[in-house]
Amino acid sequence: MNLKHILFLSLAATTDLSLSAKATEKKTPDQIFISAEAAEALVESDYKMSPEKAASPRKLRDYLRARKEGSHEISVAELQGIRNGAPESRTWPSKPLHVQVGKARPDTLTLEQAKKRFEAKEQLNRAEGKDKPTAKDYENRLLAQVAPGATWFTMKQIRDAEKYEFLEPTNEKQWEEWRQEQANFDALDKAYDKVMKAEEARRQGIRSPRIRRSWRDVLYDEDPSQTDRQNKVIGDLEGAIFSYARDGKADTDTWNAHGAVILPITYEWHHLGSAFALRRFALAPSVTYDRVTTNGDPKIEVDSIFYRAGIYMDFYGVHIPPMPVAGEERKTAFGYGLQLRAAGVCVTDGDHRAGLGGGEIDLEPRFHYGNLGLGYRTNLWPKEPARSDLKDDSFLEAQLRMWLHTEGGDVQDAGPGWTPVTGSFFRLGPTWQFTLAAPALPGYRTLSLTALYTYLAAISGPSDRAWYFRVTLAYDLLRNLELNHKMGIAASYERGGLNFTKQEVDTFTLGLNVLF
Repeated sequence: MNLKHILFLSLAATTDLSLSAKATEKKTPDQIFISAEAAEALVESDYKMSPEKAASPRKLRDYLRARKEGSHEISVAELQGIRNGAPESRTWPSKPLHVQVGKARPDTLTLEQAKKRFEAKEQLNRAEGKDKPTAKDYENRLLAQVAPGATWFTMKQIRDAEKYEFLEPTNEKQWEEWRQEQANFDALDKAYDKVMKAEEARRQGIRSPRIRRSWRDVLYDEDPSQTDRQNKVIGDLEGAIFSYARDGKADTDTWNAHGAVILPITYEWHHLGSAFALRRFALAPSVTYDRVTTNGDPKIEVDSIFYRAGIYMDFYGVHIPPMPVAGEERKTAFGYGLQLRAAGVCVTDGDHRAGLGGGEIDLEPRFHYGNLGLGYRTNLWPKEPARSDLKDDSFLEAQLRMWLHTEGGDVQDAGPGWTPVTGSFFRLGPTWQFTLAAPALPGYRTLSLTALYTYLAAISGPSDRAWYFRVTLAYDLLRNLELNHKMGIAASYERGGLNFTKQEVDTFTLGLNVLF
């Protein structure tokens, strides 16, 4: 055998070993692709099976349309970012370990409850032909995360115990598994960041129409200025209310409709750092319909249509204290904001016989400091999140809002039940709104109570019916957590003088609550 043969065989052997290594090398989730049709079929079927937990099919379709790479296929990493949110990294046991003793919180599991769960998991593993992990394996992994004597465990610790072995790598095989795990996490994390940037880009420009109780709530469930979930605005807004009442004894029928349809055109800036600056600007043309019709007492009837050409300007800044030196506690950041809402308004009745032209301006200050806030959510009863997307972090939460409202205009023609005095007017006064919500009810449904009070002093024009009060109790029956769409039942009572028209109302409504 000559030298050429030896070199050829050596090269062939080396090439064969290289190809073999590549064949056995595991791909990361960003290197595995599936067709868009298959991805949509998976997401849609997940949503049909469990709509309260699954990602919205619309979210996937919007992302596929926005991708620069086209919409014919998607990587597993991107699909996981849409379905599961931010990836979870492997939790190594920390020193010192968490001390979790005493009475178990309602959002945790006791050791005995965890053991029962692990027994069921072991039987499921056996049914699938797996010898490992056993219930004892799961228990040992769980106990490895906490200090000795722990009596309760968080849902994340349960998930980690069922997913990972808490052993630091000691040989090359274990290190290779750890490196592969880290590569998978990095791929998922990068893809999730890509999904979030596409979501932010989708929020620019014309948005889909929104259905709300009030035109001024178009931004509040989608405020991206806060990444800290503790300081976000509350996500349970008042939807439009539709109801029907039949009084058989009096032979009367009463219909109610209270709601606004808004077409927001938004622009956002998220790269401005901590300085106080304009973070969002929106044009928001809207139509608000306020109607009570009955064949009974005509005094309770309301008939108003508000056409608005509105703008929103959302300012936000945050003071982040410097990093503490050794031995000092980290200080809490202070965030502060201001929202300006202004609109030109044309008010008429359903037959467009009445006429009122004018304008309104709202100035709403906001701040958050720890769990205190004005305009932001206050988590009154924190909950250990069971969902990996951390959306269920509260048993009970509240939000207090306050804004200064001004309105002015001129009544050219008075509609039925409107202020009888025609002419110009200008009013000014505060509005307070308080919302108390329990968002962790079975099925991730929410029970909420919202109270609103406004007092508008007449600077000029008629001065009667200066105050208005409304309280609403709502429970959602169907809900999409991704898009914050919901449908439920609501009971609402309002009394006082309505804005602009100053029509006097004293109405109780029980009906369908729609937020879209």
